[in-house]
Amino acid sequence: KENVKMSKTSSASNKTGDKIRWEMIKLNQDGDSDSENSKSGVYEQLVDDCYGYIDNSPVGVKLLLRTDEKMILKVLEYQEDSSVKVSKYFLAEEYDHCFIHNDLKSIVLVRKFHRDLRSEEYDNFIVSKVDNFLSSGDGSLKMTLLCHYNPPENILYIVHPKFQYRSSDETIILSIEKIHMEDEDQLHHLTILEVSLSSGNTRFFNHDEAVGEYLYFDENYLIATTYNEDDESMIQDNFTTILTSFKLGDGNVKKTELITTHKCRGDIYKIYTIRLPSSPSAREIDINSYNLHMGKEALIKYWGEDKGNLIVSKIDCLDKLVKAGYHDKDSIYVLEKEKRLLILDANSDILMTGFADKPIKFNNEFALIDLGNEFPPKFLVAATSSTLNFYDMAAMQKSTSLPASFDDYVQLHINWSNDQSSALIVYSKLSEAYIIKQ
Repeated sequence: KENVKMSKTSSASNKTGDKIRWEMIKLNQDGDSDSENSKSGVYEQLVDDCYGYIDNSPVGVKLLLRTDEKMILKVLEYQEDSSVKVSKYFLAEEYDHCFIHNDLKSIVLVRKFHRDLRSEEYDNFIVSKVDNFLSSGDGSLKMTLLCHYNPPENILYIVHPKFQYRSSDETIILSIEKIHMEDEDQLHHLTILEVSLSSGNTRFFNHDEAVGEYLYFDENYLIATTYNEDDESMIQDNFTTILTSFKLGDGNVKKTELITTHKCRGDIYKIYTIRLPSSPSAREIDINSYNLHMGKEALIKYWGEDKGNLIVSKIDCLDKLVKAGYHDKDSIYVLEKEKRLLILDANSDILMTGFADKPIKFNNEFALIDLGNEFPPKFLVAATSSTLNFYDMAAMQKSTSLPASFDDYVQLHINWSNDQSSALIVYSKLSEAYIIKQ
């Protein structure tokens, strides 16, 4: 275990006059590992990393594969005195992905399945849970196997896991993609894995369509654009978009359910409205679609003046981008939850958020919102190439900015603490991490 100092990057006061002051600190990622590697002649390659909060304290996790084929789990604990405690553990199995969640005191490890690379040693899809990895423990990891799945012969790959955790019933949820052979064709199918930590039960829910874009994924619902590669009627009827929503199960009594499928013909410029339920037990999600070129006056009349003008302004913006060759997507998604709304483009990038009568528009900024936390209660951060801009979600206005330098700020990802007093920002292009805190 090592203690390494973090470097302070910048700070800024809140322009609205309150006492909130934000600072950004670049996190030391590796300690003295480079010098150790050069001495031993054994080097480490990053396989995956993740960042989040455990007991409201920031933690980073890295999966490293050494040149001697040993796998290491590296844990970074960020301290109040701006130091980081680094712990390393050897793993008996190889894994490809690691996940942590603010409400889970464990690390979840996933080994994907790749039939071309399968061997007698690694011939299955595995999900494991790791405990006792923080420096306060006794130094020995506690590993629990959650899922051991040996796929049938027609399954080629199990890849692209996305992770959620529901603390109310201790359920781990993984959305994965199965790729299988059928009549010499490779077909992609969405699969949802539920793991109950209380009972140890697991359940797979298989959906015979592939995922295009994830629009919303929290502990209760998954909403995505999907497509069926083996359905000839999709081409004949010109169905270019399917919006599909699922109510997620618990691995025990409650099964994952397909609750909404909305097929839409391929007219140019569509707006899709998704009204999210206010109760986590609801089994209905209202999804509708409309032609954006129904006319601006008709749009405003249909949507009301406030929301209609927002949509009209975005149509004008998209028209200019398409004509200039910068934008080739043709859909807008409006997610509504109670009085809040979120407007996404077809890449799931955020165009607007807030309320219909008091929106925050993002024209030259990239809003940082993590999947499953699309409606942050207190603050929202948006990035430009030179700043991080903080928005007060109660006042619906920019409150302060921090100077920052990111040549590709679309590669930024954020994970807030539960009380939004701090956040971890990861710059995936350079594998750099920062903490912003009050």
